[in-house]
Amino acid sequence: MSRVRLTLNICGINCTISSEEEEDYVKMVAEEVSQNITKTMNSNEKVSSSMAATLVALEYCDAAKKASISSDNLRVQIKNYLEDIANLSTEIEQKNKEIVRLKLELEPLDSKTKKHR
Repeated sequence: MSRVRLTLNICGINCTISSEEEEDYVKMVAEEVSQNITKTMNSNEKVSSSMAATLVALEYCDAAKKASISSDNLRVQIKNYLEDIANLSTEIEQKNKEIVRLKLELEPLDSKTKKHR
């Protein structure tokens, strides 16, 4: 994938970045960051732009860590489910073999019963 070089304006600060992401996606992310910084600054007049950027960065980092933990937990659950499925498949296979064995064992008995009728 080719790299895109963009100049973004986030809360009045121009940032030139290089990314492998689509230009529209990068602009959307930058707009969201800018809006969140502005919202944070507007919520308290004592909050500077750098403090607001730090708070927004903390919020994003927290959300990313929680999402990572959640995805790790989901991976473990999926792995456990796959192991359960494998074990159940083995058990079903064993039960089917037992059914076949019992049917073969019953065939001679069933023939004798039919002869005596």
